Amino acid sequence: MENIHRRTKLGETLNETLDDMMLKNMITNQIKEEILKHFDKIMLQIFRVSKTKVGLKGNIFDYGNCDNVWDFNLKDVKLTYDTDINHSLSLLKILALDYSKITNAEGVDKKKNAKQNSKKPKKK
Repeated sequence: MENIHRRTKLGETLNETLDDMMLKNMITNQIKEEILKHFDKIMLQIFRVSKTKVGLKGNIFDYGNCDNVWDFNLKDVKLTYDTDINHSLSLLKILALDYSKITNAEGVDKKKNAKQNSKKPKKK
């Protein structure tokens, strides 16, 4: 399963850059995958240790949930940080998930795997 951090602007830009490097024969697909795995691991570590507090106010105009991942789309957003920095955004997309269900950088869900494994028929 693709890590959710690859869907951020930073992740998309990294992936595009690596694709360009592959087209120019600067790296192989194996190297690209290793870089992306490292990116997933580092992003997960960064968000686990971050202590910055962020407040936000905005209007939700769309939301949904799929496989325990919430997707919120907001407009007219005001972000406030504990560092006295403020931002205003016309649009903001938030993807939220429960990191306690993730066991590695690939985003494997322990409970989902346990259910799937218990439903497999036993061989005789």
